[in-house]
Amino acid sequence: MKQILADLVKTWWSNPLPSIKARDIDLATYFDPNIRKILSVVGFRRVGKTFTLLDFAQKYGKEKGLCGP
Repeated sequence: MKQILADLVKTWWSNPLPSIKARDIDLATYFDPNIRKILSVVGFRRVGKTFTLLDFAQKYGKEKGLCGP
C-alpha cells in the first residue's frame, strides 16, 4: 500500500500543470497597489479561480510590485 501511494505521489509531482487559459477578466482592474488589501476570488467549483490567480501572479508578480511585501 505504501508503494502504491508513493508511486501516485511521484506521478502527480512529475506531471506539469495544465496550461493557463485566457479568461475574460483581468484582476488588475480590481486591484489598487496603493491600498494594502487582500483580493478574494470566489465562484463556483472548477471555473478557473486558481489559474486566474496564477495568471495574475505571473503577469503582475513581485517584479511589477503588485504581489508580495
